[in-house]
Amino acid sequence: MQKEDPKLSSVHKRAIQACYEDITESLDVDSIMDLCYSKGILTKPMKDDIMAMPTPAKKCRAFLDKLDSCTVDEFNEFLNVLKEKNYEYLADSIEQVLLEKTFINAEYYISLANKMSAKDSAHAKESAKRLIPIFKKLMSTNQLEINEVQTPLVLSSGIAPLKASSVDSTRMPSIHLVDQPESSKFLSRSMSTDLSNRRQAPHFTIVHETPNPRFRLIFSICFFKNGSQVQIVIDEDGDTKAILCDVQSQVIDVLVVSSCVWHAICNNQDIAAISCKPESVPMVKLFNSSGSHLKNIVLHQIEIPSRLGFFSDHQLLIADNKAKVLHIVDIQSDGSSNQNFGHGRVGDFESIEDIAVDSGKNHVFVADSQGRSVKSYDISGNLLFEYTGSDINSGINPKSLCVDSNGCVIIADNISNHIELLDQEGVFVKNIISKEPDIHSPIAVTFDRKGGLVVVTNVIGQPGIYIVTPEQ
Repeated sequence: MQKEDPKLSSVHKRAIQACYEDITESLDVDSIMDLCYSKGILTKPMKDDIMAMPTPAKKCRAFLDKLDSCTVDEFNEFLNVLKEKNYEYLADSIEQVLLEKTFINAEYYISLANKMSAKDSAHAKESAKRLIPIFKKLMSTNQLEINEVQTPLVLSSGIAPLKASSVDSTRMPSIHLVDQPESSKFLSRSMSTDLSNRRQAPHFTIVHETPNPRFRLIFSICFFKNGSQVQIVIDEDGDTKAILCDVQSQVIDVLVVSSCVWHAICNNQDIAAISCKPESVPMVKLFNSSGSHLKNIVLHQIEIPSRLGFFSDHQLLIADNKAKVLHIVDIQSDGSSNQNFGHGRVGDFESIEDIAVDSGKNHVFVADSQGRSVKSYDISGNLLFEYTGSDINSGINPKSLCVDSNGCVIIADNISNHIELLDQEGVFVKNIISKEPDIHSPIAVTFDRKGGLVVVTNVIGQPGIYIVTPEQ
């Protein structure tokens, strides 16, 4: 009997989720459809369903939905199709995420097995014996010697305990999960004092808010002073929208509907700026806290205004993820005149996943996931620091970042599922969250107006909003 090809693992699916935004922004599904069909990745009914979608963005999302049910071999063929059709950068990104998530899972389960296995367990010994040649090949492929590896592993007939590399628990907070929010008990506490204290590792409370079930994904969230929110979402029909929600994340109004809606941010005057591209015209739309539309700012020199940050109540920093540069636009103008931040910073970034501004110091922070770094600049564009990982977290894949009132930086790494804290100089302090089982693929971090750190997770069909506050 012929063995069936294995279906995609949860790791494969999380790799697609981690790269979902990049894929939907960049991939022209029409250009790969015939090749995917000829290679057996899609059936004729699948292809017809995808091509029946009314917009390129919806075609792309329908294609990714179909890909979710394919086999591992079909998934690998999809990566080959991307490379053949000049989407090598997308294939490389997916492969890199898949590799890293695979090793993270392997480390976790080996560590778990080591803790659970009883002495003289025959099954444990047999499993460990099977792992030894795998480790030998892995170490040979990566040109590692035994003395370079901190993991105590004996490659002989004797079986030594397998231990994953550990994190210094004295520098990590304990995490407590709370099923339902209890009003201001957690939300009223400011994080900044505790987060900037290097000597103490506070206990953190995570409060999970269940968003509206009609949303498949949440990409961005920002808060007005009254607690209402603007969220960038993909709904169950595949439409990308900017929506106004109440304090319980329930929809009040739909502000923008377009195939491309990227980011939302609020200033201190309760004006929300939303970057979008309706009818192929890049612009920023401004709204007040009641959802009334104030004005449009057409961005003549910016093609993909993917991320926003406020320098002041009227100066808006905009990331162009096509040209990989930053612009400053006065929202009181019509947008026809804008200036390049730091003389353009051309070549500084491989991708701009997120930006944040410390308005008190006019410092700018840029998350570059492909460049695997977080960079900080002063108002003139001079580099202040570049963070590429710590001894605890060997590398970084920053998806989002924000800055607290003391200038400390919080980074969401949606590959390792870490939420990292840096001090004002860009030095690693601690992991606020590290491989927390209930928080997968953090895609956005920000602060609400009461000082709670808000973490948005990007699991397709089950997006989550978590508020993280230190216990006192």
